Amino acid sequence: MASNVKLEPPNSVLARQRNRSQVRNLGNTLIREAKDYNYINNHFDGFKDKLTMGFQNAGVYGHVLLQAGEQLVGGGVGQAVGALFRAYDRFQEGRPELYPHQQNDQRAAEIAGNEAGLAVGNHIWSYLTGHRNANVLRRQLTETLCKPDGGT
Repeated sequence: MASNVKLEPPNSVLARQRNRSQVRNLGNTLIREAKDYNYINNHFDGFKDKLTMGFQNAGVYGHVLLQAGEQLVGGGVGQAVGALFRAYDRFQEGRPELYPHQQNDQRAAEIAGNEAGLAVGNHIWSYLTGHRNANVLRRQLTETLCKPDGGT
């Protein structure tokens, strides 16, 4: 998805506006992916345990995609929507009696997934705006999401 984003050198106001539009479009694509829920049967064994514990499993994709997308959409609306979802997950953590179908570690995994998604959005933003190269982006995403020993 990120490879489809073509940014111009930010030498003019118009180029910066077009770039911002491209990044916003990528954010909206990530949000749609999260909402479509097509990822739920994906494998998740390479993710850090803190992101998949309980019955969270492949649900990690939704939290990461949504929060990263909201971060890239930016502005008041994007960040407010992301904050609302994070607040809802924190509320669930504080009131487990209202959500007996969830395990405590699943609630913790949802919150960790939200935090990872924010970091992923920031890493992608830094890459797309020229502040990081592809190798740094790959390392940052791996450190944020993946088990350090390659998934064992």
